Amino acid sequence: MAHIQLIGVSTQKDPQGRIKAFPYAFPIIIQQLRKTSHTFHCVDTHLDKLSLDELLERVATMDAGIFGISGWSHNYPEVKAVAARIRELRPEAVIIVGGVLTGNDEVLMRCTETDIASTGAEGEFILPEILDRLDAAPAGRRLPDSLNEIKGITFRDHATGTWHRTLPRPVQSREEFQKADMPAYDYFRKPIQELVDWLNGRDDVPVPAFPLLTMRGCPFPCTFCGHNYGRRFLRKKWDSFFDEVQYLIDNFGARGFYSQDTNMFLNRGDVDEYCRIYAERGCTFTICVEMRTTFGDVEMFRQMWAAGVRVVLFGFESGSQRMLDLMRKNFALDKMKPIIRSAIEAGMHTHGNFLYGTPGENWQSMKETRAFQLEMERWIWDQDNRMKTSGGHSTSGWGFTVLIPSPTSELYKVARDNGLIVDEERYLESLGGETTKKLLKGSNFKIRLADGDAGDVNMSEFTSHAAMVACMRMNLALVKLQALCFSPGRLFANLPQAARLAGRTAWQTARYAWITTGDRLAGRKGPKAEDLGMKPRRASTEAAIAEGYRSEPGQQASCGS
Repeated sequence: MAHIQLIGVSTQKDPQGRIKAFPYAFPIIIQQLRKTSHTFHCVDTHLDKLSLDELLERVATMDAGIFGISGWSHNYPEVKAVAARIRELRPEAVIIVGGVLTGNDEVLMRCTETDIASTGAEGEFILPEILDRLDAAPAGRRLPDSLNEIKGITFRDHATGTWHRTLPRPVQSREEFQKADMPAYDYFRKPIQELVDWLNGRDDVPVPAFPLLTMRGCPFPCTFCGHNYGRRFLRKKWDSFFDEVQYLIDNFGARGFYSQDTNMFLNRGDVDEYCRIYAERGCTFTICVEMRTTFGDVEMFRQMWAAGVRVVLFGFESGSQRMLDLMRKNFALDKMKPIIRSAIEAGMHTHGNFLYGTPGENWQSMKETRAFQLEMERWIWDQDNRMKTSGGHSTSGWGFTVLIPSPTSELYKVARDNGLIVDEERYLESLGGETTKKLLKGSNFKIRLADGDAGDVNMSEFTSHAAMVACMRMNLALVKLQALCFSPGRLFANLPQAARLAGRTAWQTARYAWITTGDRLAGRKGPKAEDLGMKPRRASTEAAIAEGYRSEPGQQASCGS
């Protein structure tokens, strides 16, 4: 029997000392560990309200010989610091790292105190196997040779000073996934109750949304997303989904949910089945869902509203068809717009995200995206005016992120192969730097990671990452300024805001010109999409879904390959 101390650093401590998120890695892992004889204890920076310094102090009190740390790519500095602290206090401890960060397993082996990196997609199955081998290791052997038998890990050979990757690990079949247990919600009862109580006390959102994670993988080939599951799409049966929701309602008083699944509905059939079961069970909860802009009309969205769906989140990504095809989004802009407008006309609170900086991004693509965003502003304004007649208001809107290449996405490999990422550790450190840890203005929790301040990898056609970000911010300010001009009354009521937006537009325009001039004088320029080997392509959505629903287990490429 082995004992492991689990440490989560994926979500930071809230500055106000509240629980506002629920990291899912360890609840899923703990449910599997409970089926073994191994023991465990878990500490999480968000759920236990710990800063990094406080966590490092807590490490000194942890009585364990095996530690498991989980983090995202931008958590590299924290993972490195925690691993170093463990090694300082317990030189013979075994340090295991899991999560998205293990896509950079070579960096973990070269530059940190990591002994084992769990690179496979399903860490909840890998970790018990590691603990079995460690528990059976010969006396005096920190890492036994039998680790070679575990697929989907990278481990250190202390005798030779080298490290080894094992064979890639197949992912489970859809049928196996559908038999999976619920996450170990009961282990985190106190923080979950605090989160639910905070959510239920909010009156500024259409849904008091407790986060749910009930699927894995994605059948679509978007270049900027990681694909640990290949093109596999694993989703629980709807009955299991509703059972899990009911558990959270009965045990914690949850009233609303946010499905973090990237594709809660893949087609009209999914919507019809969900709505039928919702009605048959007499459900009353509300929910936010994510879905693609490839199907839907006003009738369908009204049907969803009757089944508790209040917010629909779309991945718009761009207002340029060329960019969508380069991203391999597999949908047409002229078909996407009527679907979005139908959701808004049905009264649905609609949100979406635009992604800047992928290969092919240039002045023209940003101009096209700006035009699309202004169309959306008009639809949202009309929706708000309609809702005001009944005493409500629209919370619809859109946001944006800037590309941060991350394993195991296609664009990370492209950036690395083309020399845009040369020093992977320096790149990871830039994602977790002090600037990105600063909170966004107006937010008490969201960091600046995807706001353009993280990293400096330029995959766009702009002269530099900084020039691309300046142009993006100029366009964003211009859209908001133009939207205030929909009516004289609206503009007059928001004159201070209009003045600020006009000033921001002028400043970013001047900044863009200054940066671009300096870049050109220095001989800097951005790569064309074709120079990076990227070509526009649009495939059949139906074919992608069918491919993702294959029932046999799929081979998963090693994260570090």
